[in-house]
Amino acid sequence: MATGVLLAGIGFLPACEVARIDCASGDGSCNSSIAAALFQTTRVIAIAGSGGQIWVSRDGGATYQEIIPGDPAASYSHIKIADERQIVVGGTNSTGPYIIDSERLDTNWNSAFNTPDSPSLAGLDVSDDGAYGACGSNVTQAEFYYSNEPGIWSTVQPPVGTPGSCFYFNGAFYATISNTNFLHIRQSDGSFAPVLSDGSVTTIDGVAINGASAVLIDTPNDRAFLTTNGGVTWNTFSLGASLSCREAAYGNGRYATYCATGPSIYVSQDGQSWAATGVNPGSVLSTISSLSFADGYFYITGQNGSGNAAVYRTVDFFSYELSFEGPAGTAGARDELPALRVLVR
Repeated sequence: MATGVLLAGIGFLPACEVARIDCASGDGSCNSSIAAALFQTTRVIAIAGSGGQIWVSRDGGATYQEIIPGDPAASYSHIKIADERQIVVGGTNSTGPYIIDSERLDTNWNSAFNTPDSPSLAGLDVSDDGAYGACGSNVTQAEFYYSNEPGIWSTVQPPVGTPGSCFYFNGAFYATISNTNFLHIRQSDGSFAPVLSDGSVTTIDGVAINGASAVLIDTPNDRAFLTTNGGVTWNTFSLGASLSCREAAYGNGRYATYCATGPSIYVSQDGQSWAATGVNPGSVLSTISSLSFADGYFYITGQNGSGNAAVYRTVDFFSYELSFEGPAGTAGARDELPALRVLVR
């Protein structure tokens, strides 16, 4: 069925009512029930994996398609769905950071961006207007990789240091570096300016964003940096002692971070007071790669006891439900995006 026929039959009703989808009179090729089904909301889900694999679901996780978009030796640690048509996924291969993006959801992959002499990719995010930002390093030099046109990347080098997480927040890309002058913001000319420093060497390995508020997890110092005004000011709060926390997410009214010591999940309603909660996530995953939140659930990715790539979800960190299991390997990250069914076909 042509989408043009469907679009011609959409009539928008008064405020706050659902769009009406009608078939043209006498059009035997159009079925109103099928049209309505196409325009229902679904969730596009993408999961990054090792062995050059990613998995994409167009139906909210009911089924997944396995894809090897580029180098089969790449191990993907980050994945983002930019919109209903584009996915960007990154990790490392034998050369260094390896990033590849699609222009038709799970097909039409552009040539990969691959930079030499770098141990790993530290972060990947997408801006509100669809630009990609990622971070890694070239030997001891931190690097930020940027793309505002699919398949075309540029590289900027902030100050020397090991990269931490990079992220998009309150209209700007941020890059973190493991040193005392650790947080940098991207300027309009593409350069980076320092915006936050600390007396001790700081490494940010987790970021959780809640509107104009954000928490940055300082792994070696067991601290959380908190802003509630879009990054204008930041304050630090203790997580505990010797926790090695990394990865973070916000959802269901609280921040959460995965702490390798234990291992355990620490949560906070305000980003200031933190406490352990729930059941050890190591009970379902032998290795944990990421923590995220979507559609009412926290998701953890990694490898299960059978050696397979796996994703579990939880509401409260007390009970975990298997959300996805793949072949042998590791699930590096997960992302999802609500979309109209007609746009993801």
